[in-house]
Amino acid sequence: MNRSIGARHPVVHDDDEVVAMADVRTLPVLPGAVSSAGVDLVDQHRFALAVRRTGPKFLHHVFDDTEFAGAPASSGVPDGPRLAELGRLFGIKESVVKVVGGLPKDGRYRDIVVSGLDSHDIRTIELRGCMADWAVSRQVELVGGVLAGEVPLPALDLCWAAAIRVPSPAAAMPGSRS
Repeated sequence: MNRSIGARHPVVHDDDEVVAMADVRTLPVLPGAVSSAGVDLVDQHRFALAVRRTGPKFLHHVFDDTEFAGAPASSGVPDGPRLAELGRLFGIKESVVKVVGGLPKDGRYRDIVVSGLDSHDIRTIELRGCMADWAVSRQVELVGGVLAGEVPLPALDLCWAAAIRVPSPAAAMPGSRS
């Protein structure tokens, strides 16, 4: 599983004339069939502004204690790279909400817990409460990640999440019928 750094591909106009070369980024190869997917574009400047306006109350409303660990600065609001990382986690959570089809009535952003990176830049996502029930009923696990912003838009991060089908325990057992 390897994430593409990007490749130059021609952008072709209707009359087969090459009008530009574009960088194309691809997501990692995922470890199973994708049931549903969601994406979110995070503007880091707007995220930082929202955090500064609302303070730590917003962060504690959205992030689980494990995600927020080590984040607070003296003012209770992280800055710099840690704030940008929280912005990316927020984007992944927004992507999960799209995968699920909307935040359920009893769902909370804290019910979506995004882990650290694995060796392929993929994050596992733990769902709790009614969102966990959604995943179990559909026999899926969630993964996500970020394609971090680059020139010319360094403050934008494309975040994604995907529901990956997992085999039922009965199907995985030898001698079971499908």
